[in-house]
Amino acid sequence: MTARFLLPAILLLALSGTVQIRAAVFREFYVSPAGDDANPGTKTRPFQTLTHARDTIRTLNHDANGDIIVNLRGGNYPVTAPMEFTAADSGHNGFKIIYRAYKKEIPIISGGVVVTNWTLDRGGIYKATLNWDGKLRSLYVNGARTAMTQKEFTGHGAWGEFTVTGNEPWAETSGKTLDGIRFNSAEVPALINPSDVELLQHRVWNYLVLCARDVTVEGSNAVVKLQQPYGAIAATMAW
Repeated sequence: MTARFLLPAILLLALSGTVQIRAAVFREFYVSPAGDDANPGTKTRPFQTLTHARDTIRTLNHDANGDIIVNLRGGNYPVTAPMEFTAADSGHNGFKIIYRAYKKEIPIISGGVVVTNWTLDRGGIYKATLNWDGKLRSLYVNGARTAMTQKEFTGHGAWGEFTVTGNEPWAETSGKTLDGIRFNSAEVPALINPSDVELLQHRVWNYLVLCARDVTVEGSNAVVKLQQPYGAIAATMAW
């Protein structure tokens, strides 16, 4: 009687310790900054861009009988627009599409632009020419985020009014709020690039980011006019 029960138990233990079920791999691709999208995407001849790997997989996905794996080699992958994935990029037939770093290498997908030819402007402030039409919000030096040029000024009250009806999709309240902020014109002059200027207004628990649309001088006042409705959203923001 004892043998009849022990034998199946021993067999089950042996099987559970040795059998490993692994998902089948249908195709495996490689991408490298040093590759070429004209390559077949193999380990020795990798693609260069993620978008090409994605588009290639779309042509194979429906016929997959295993997982599709994309190995990203280490290095920088510059992008000029967001990379979009849709339902066409999901796995089919119960299998997965996997994007992963190759072994312990570190791939970096970045929309950043390299800024070179820095020169000393004054004090600890450096400057460089950047051919860029969009707003610059973040600057990194050797991988660490750094502060862009800034200085503290005391505001001298609100300028103008901006009316919020309360029907706007972004509005939390209705009423009138400021359309600009007055400063001492001896400290804040009229600027040639007002749309690049941001005002950080410190609160108790946070600070508001107010973007400028124009800076004009009215007597002893430099009026920083706010971009709207962003200024109204920030000024009426509830706790």
